[in-house]
Amino acid sequence: MPANLEIREFDLNPSESFSAAPSETLIGKNLYLFIVESLREDAITPLIAPHISELGQKHIRHPFCIANANGTHLSWYSFFFSQTALKWKNHKNYGSPFLEDLKKQGYKVNILSSARMSYYSMDKLIFGKNFECIDDLYYPKGNQALTAYEADSLCFEEMKQRLSQTQEKTAFVVFLDATHFGYSLPKNKILPFSPSVDQLPYLQSIFTHINIEGIKNRYYNAIYSVDKLFGEFFDFLKIKQLFQEATIMITSDHGEEFFEQGQLFHASHLSNQQLMIPFILKTPKDYTQTIGTNLTLSHQNMAPLIQAVIHNKDFSDFPYQIAARYNFSDTPKQMALIDKKGKSLFSLDKTSDKFKLCGSFDAKDIPLEKQVNEFEIKSAS
Repeated sequence: MPANLEIREFDLNPSESFSAAPSETLIGKNLYLFIVESLREDAITPLIAPHISELGQKHIRHPFCIANANGTHLSWYSFFFSQTALKWKNHKNYGSPFLEDLKKQGYKVNILSSARMSYYSMDKLIFGKNFECIDDLYYPKGNQALTAYEADSLCFEEMKQRLSQTQEKTAFVVFLDATHFGYSLPKNKILPFSPSVDQLPYLQSIFTHINIEGIKNRYYNAIYSVDKLFGEFFDFLKIKQLFQEATIMITSDHGEEFFEQGQLFHASHLSNQQLMIPFILKTPKDYTQTIGTNLTLSHQNMAPLIQAVIHNKDFSDFPYQIAARYNFSDTPKQMALIDKKGKSLFSLDKTSDKFKLCGSFDAKDIPLEKQVNEFEIKSAS
């Protein structure tokens, strides 16, 4: 467990950087990278999400994937810049190196999003000040009064239309939003999980803990509905003979909690429910190397992993990950060092500007005996 480390400082950014290699032969054809809002790992079951679950069963499902933060913009940052979320506030350069590399490697980079990408100005940070890192941005909501589920559905339909009209090698990066708090559902559909609330009584639920079963069932129904969109899309790829050559990744920005550790939803604390996310990967048929699944994975490792796949190279996962606690528009002041045995929690000491140990937990989030603070971690400023 990290609390027993004998070192005083460690690398805040364990991922190796990736670089463009346009001269190399790339395998496969299109990339489909899905970031699904608030999707916790243990919700990917044959009952709740049969199509995503089947994809993971037949291909790769990493058993221990950690969100680099319990809030959206921080996790987006870690994914697109392969950096710990602690560095987000002080990041100076616009444009994701990962997206830049995909363009250099001949991909048309298409963004399709139900989520509001202008959140904390993340659109400019990720796509570039003038959106120079991407070729197209499809935002179905625009001025339309659409639900999140309707917008998700339109993103899938737009992909199908584009794939029917072009033979260009394309990287589709898709942000889906129906599973975010509110849990948007299709209209006039009979869904499997009941009782389910019609409205989410947010404040009432926080203070009284009532309707938690109904809230959780609505969450499961939202996942089930989005999973059906995935199933229809997979069928489309197979009909168009695009499935075997596809690289498909499905993950989330963070998880969701329903008072298992004392909090509701996300962005509150660094619990397993808020940090454990799915990572499903289908590689193209020509991929002949291996991807490590024995240790840990996180957002900041995912772009290098995708680059390893399309270059037909091995990829090793990492012994530990770093997750940061949501702190609105400011730099995170709390972080967790996590491995498969548990987590150590650190808070920023204002006087020294260093992170100091404040608690340790086992793999089930049960507190361990209080540890002596024998080491410090430098702030990422």
